[in-house]
Amino acid sequence: MAALFTSLHADRVRGLVLIESPLHFGSESGSFAPMVADAPHAGALRKAFVHIPGSFLNLMSVRASPHEFNWQRRLDWVASLGNPRAFQTHLAVERWTLDEFPIPGKLFEELIEQLYREDRFARGTLTIDGKPAVPQALTSPVLAVVAPEGQIIPPAATLPVIDVSPSANKLVLHYGGDVGVSLQHVGPLIGQSAHDTLWPEIIRWLLDIVRAEGQNQP
Repeated sequence: MAALFTSLHADRVRGLVLIESPLHFGSESGSFAPMVADAPHAGALRKAFVHIPGSFLNLMSVRASPHEFNWQRRLDWVASLGNPRAFQTHLAVERWTLDEFPIPGKLFEELIEQLYREDRFARGTLTIDGKPAVPQALTSPVLAVVAPEGQIIPPAATLPVIDVSPSANKLVLHYGGDVGVSLQHVGPLIGQSAHDTLWPEIIRWLLDIVRAEGQNQP
């Protein structure tokens, strides 16, 4: 969503930080791709549910990637037992997953059909309110965090769009994973190693943008 907004209003964005963000969809873009390709049109689900229940989304996530959403969570629980801080984080994530908020049906249909199935943003064919939302309009400074071993949002789901962006300030950081995050794709936000090494770099990058803007002011 932040990338789409920036592509429409780059003049209002001083810097765009993308944390394992799915921007490019298709056969190489993660565990959800095969399931979406085989699924019926999302309009049928919208018609059946009106608003898509969070419990349904959780079930589909497990079906798409049993390793990430099932077995890996259990392994993380075992690995966290000897580290009280990691164990508390693991439990907090598990609690968070129970907040199964529904998604408005129209939004769900547009996300699945226009982005996941048709890959309109990466292909440069997406329009929002009659305006083109395309990677070539990402002219603001862009920082992307990718997980080389990620299955839900692998680098191939992000980097092709970053490569197309004409921004003169682009930085890609790698996240290697953490114990205690339960779901590895939320690790860049809450993991201990992410807090120790990743976020200081992100904050320095943002501060450099602010300083550079200040030096360019008359």
